[in-house]
Amino acid sequence: MNFLLKLPLILAITLALQSLFRFPAVFLLNLLRCTAATLTIQTAVALPSVLWFRSELLYDVSGALCFVVVAGLSLGLSTTGDTTFLRGLSPGLWREVPVVMMRGGGGWRALGVDWRQGVVSLAVCVWAGRLGIYTFRRTLHKGGDSRFDFIRYNPKRFFSVFMLQALWVTMCTLPVVALNSVPFEAFEGVAWQSGGGDPVVLVPSIMRMFWFWLGAWSIFRGFMIECVADWQMAKWAKEKEQKKHDEVFCGKGLWYRSRHPNYYGECLIWLGFAMVCSSVVMASSARKAMGLGFMTGLVLCYLSPYFVYKLVRNISIPIIENKYDALYMTRTDYRKWRRSRTFRLWMDSDPQGIRWNSWI
Repeated sequence: MNFLLKLPLILAITLALQSLFRFPAVFLLNLLRCTAATLTIQTAVALPSVLWFRSELLYDVSGALCFVVVAGLSLGLSTTGDTTFLRGLSPGLWREVPVVMMRGGGGWRALGVDWRQGVVSLAVCVWAGRLGIYTFRRTLHKGGDSRFDFIRYNPKRFFSVFMLQALWVTMCTLPVVALNSVPFEAFEGVAWQSGGGDPVVLVPSIMRMFWFWLGAWSIFRGFMIECVADWQMAKWAKEKEQKKHDEVFCGKGLWYRSRHPNYYGECLIWLGFAMVCSSVVMASSARKAMGLGFMTGLVLCYLSPYFVYKLVRNISIPIIENKYDALYMTRTDYRKWRRSRTFRLWMDSDPQGIRWNSWI
């Protein structure tokens, strides 16, 4: 679990070094207020959950709420043009662009944001909303979450998982906050059709467009995998309650192809967000407007999916597998399924010839 210290430390060092050359005031303001909001929400939910109710019922709901708040808050700086004191901190870095001065058009432009900022923020809200509702209903139905069985009555450890969730939200949303920190006028230089036929400008523009849509596909594919995996698991559990089968673990559908298809989908989702956001943030006009160096932009965009992968592999999966190993490792079918199924989907064998992921 050293990555929980190392990766935030890498972020802090990167921003500190960046500030020595050019102070990224707009991004830091966005990151600061989003982090403060996340910590406030998590603390407000954690205190009654830990001290009085001793329940994790609102744990996943508070996490989903934080994602929605971060998406809205980070986008709010672009729409309000609230940058008066930032110009004093970093002269010439940011030109105030109030909504009333936006040039023509409706839609996202009328709101003072680029369509890519709006779509990405909306996608984060949709993902968080679905996951929050699903996990809340599951916890409510089961009367608790088995992951908290050994920490529910330990106030310090119970409170620490809420703080870990705050870290998860902050690290995940780094590329989204970076994208939403790009000034509206900077998108003039990020437009894919710009370049006037000049291959020196046109080729990078086409590459950014390709990277954007490849990332969008990764988000869609990951979201579909996560939704289908959760639906299949919920259906399997319901049928077990109805005595339609007596299976002790789910090995059907996507769960036949992977031990953890839902986590695999989540990793794809955040890799996709990193790709989509980097297609804009890494453009020279966007980095210049925000005062970010090339390496700083890379860290802000791609530290997020790596953090998600490490969190899933080092914390989430071991908690689940240790529990099921203790229960079912004596079963031959479980050992066979565990040995033959990996974290991936696309490379797993399918001896029965059933292509469960052919449409995903």
